[in-house]
Amino acid sequence: MKKLFISVLALAGLAACYNENVVSESSSLAPITFGDVFVEKATRADDPSTTTNNINQFYVWAVMDSQDGTVFADERIHKSGDSWTYDQTATWAPGHNYYFSALAAKREQDAPEFTNLTIDFASDINGMSTEGLGTVTFTNTDGTDDILYAECERTTDNPMTSAPEAVKFQFHHLLSKIKFTFINGFENENDTVVVTNVKIEVPKVGSIDLTQDSYTWTPGTEKLALVMGDVKNGENLKINESVSTNERFTIPASAGMTYKVTFDVETFAGSVSRTSATKTIELKGYEFGVGNAYNLVATINKDNADENPMYDIVFDVVVDEWAEQVNEELTFYDP
Repeated sequence: MKKLFISVLALAGLAACYNENVVSESSSLAPITFGDVFVEKATRADDPSTTTNNINQFYVWAVMDSQDGTVFADERIHKSGDSWTYDQTATWAPGHNYYFSALAAKREQDAPEFTNLTIDFASDINGMSTEGLGTVTFTNTDGTDDILYAECERTTDNPMTSAPEAVKFQFHHLLSKIKFTFINGFENENDTVVVTNVKIEVPKVGSIDLTQDSYTWTPGTEKLALVMGDVKNGENLKINESVSTNERFTIPASAGMTYKVTFDVETFAGSVSRTSATKTIELKGYEFGVGNAYNLVATINKDNADENPMYDIVFDVVVDEWAEQVNEELTFYDP
């Protein structure tokens, strides 16, 4: 079997979060407000990532001093014009420590829970501890749902002479993001390649403890076949052309994970189909990290496009010898 090697390139890293101390501003019971929200930018127009420009809601948990000082418990913060608003107004108190956790994930506006994740809180009450939100268990469905998390700590002045400034969240992505890029590596400009039905098996369920300083997922054993789509919508790749699939999210995993990749390859000579094959590749030794985007690059050429050998067309040239004829004597006539 001819081997097709895939190289993996990490494209993006993990963002930090705002950890600002409160600047004193108004009365002793000033309302808690939310200000600028930052999320890493998307890299392509069809990127499914949540960004600073398109995030429109998130949910907040907060405690004051200890896990028993509940301030927010699953409070929906949503965009209203150019500002952020919420329903159950909470107020600052002077001389206290505040711990905020914010989660943005798929959830209908009036739904009591997130669509594909659950939270096991780190405390005995319906809320977070001072170390963070708790353990999140996520079930991936089709790789299009992003998950964002942010934390902030604030300490209020005592006394407060003015209202503390708005809480600002810098969200980071909890999942990994992947895409495939295929290159037509043939040498003849008449040779084109079609790559379709690209899929990769990834963990379907995983959990992450958000109370830890370093976020590490524990993937389950059940697998999900992420559909990455057809390359170039199933059109022919020209010589040296490089085109990527859709981008999808996956649960991060260590280098000990094995990923099975499958796709169909058809090659053409001009407009006539020449070979077709279904390729199956096992990716081993790759670590997909939290908040990183990966480009898995594969070059299709004569050595790996088909399971059978693709032999080069070679030429052997023989030039015929002249056939010697009988010498003819010319007869000259007077005009």
